Amino acid sequence: MMTRPSEASDGWRKAYAQVWATTILRVLGTAYPYGAAHVSLRPDDNNVEPSVLHPAFQGSVDWHSSAHMQWSAIRLLTLAERDLEPETRTELIRILGERLTKENSLVEAAYLRERPSYERPYGWGWAAMLAAAARSCSLPEATGWEIATGFVADAVADNLVAWMPNLAYPVRHGVHSNTAFAVALCHEAFGELGRGDVVAAIEDNARRWFGADRDYATRWEPSGNDFLSPALCEADLMRRVTPPGEYAAWLAAFLPRLATEGDSLLEIPRVLDRTDGHLVHLFGLALSRAWLLRMLEPHLGDEARARVDAATQRQVAAVEREIVEGDFMSTHWLVSFALLAVTAETT
Repeated sequence: MMTRPSEASDGWRKAYAQVWATTILRVLGTAYPYGAAHVSLRPDDNNVEPSVLHPAFQGSVDWHSSAHMQWSAIRLLTLAERDLEPETRTELIRILGERLTKENSLVEAAYLRERPSYERPYGWGWAAMLAAAARSCSLPEATGWEIATGFVADAVADNLVAWMPNLAYPVRHGVHSNTAFAVALCHEAFGELGRGDVVAAIEDNARRWFGADRDYATRWEPSGNDFLSPALCEADLMRRVTPPGEYAAWLAAFLPRLATEGDSLLEIPRVLDRTDGHLVHLFGLALSRAWLLRMLEPHLGDEARARVDAATQRQVAAVEREIVEGDFMSTHWLVSFALLAVTAETT
């Protein structure tokens, strides 16, 4: 069973860093299947070869998964470099160096600017997180990754700031277009990137979307294809943008039964077909629930914290095999959510 960082700070690194890194290399190196989600704008705009269309974010099934698996690679190199085999470390650096070049990133940034709704908002969040991870990585090679990903992050920032005021209502379901999850990632990333203008815009819009929410019906979660909990994503975003003195009251009003006995958010989602790319989203839901619950835990009472401790260990352990041994529909993305779960701040 995976252990929490607070219980054994090196446990996940020793047990999982190497196998997760190997999984990252395998899926980033798998060119097909690949879903480009490309919309042709001109008669000659129909080449969907991944290496041409998305030279930085190819492999791993789609643009956003490639972006966040590269984020996972940089995080492992940052947090667990000593626990990686030398050959694995070298390969991670090599593939990142091939993908995250100035030339490739300028292609990606131009694509985002020409198609301002592409990968909105989920891929935007992960692209911003990738840039922030590159900036915080101390490896010498990371300087080039930081420069390259900066072009993409700037395009995301411009698209995000232009889009948010036009979003009259947030998207609240549990898949890629969920507003709160991606915007929370952007809030964290652009804070680390020094973009106070973007952070301020996120905070204003988040409070507009969610500030008055009360008594969310958690019993209706999950939907059949969810990999995110709308309730927990919203609670996490508001944790980030609400003054500490006000957040406790907001959370108590929004999720009054959070982590009480029988709370469905503590349950392990059921997957009945491990090869269905939509149904295996529920494996990711277990991991994202664990991550978000752990982030919210400091705002809970002692009994609720104890329930979260037990429930999140069960949720992560239930998906452990799928992260590296599951169908490709699982392995091409689950490492990222496992990393979020095991590195969640709990104090």
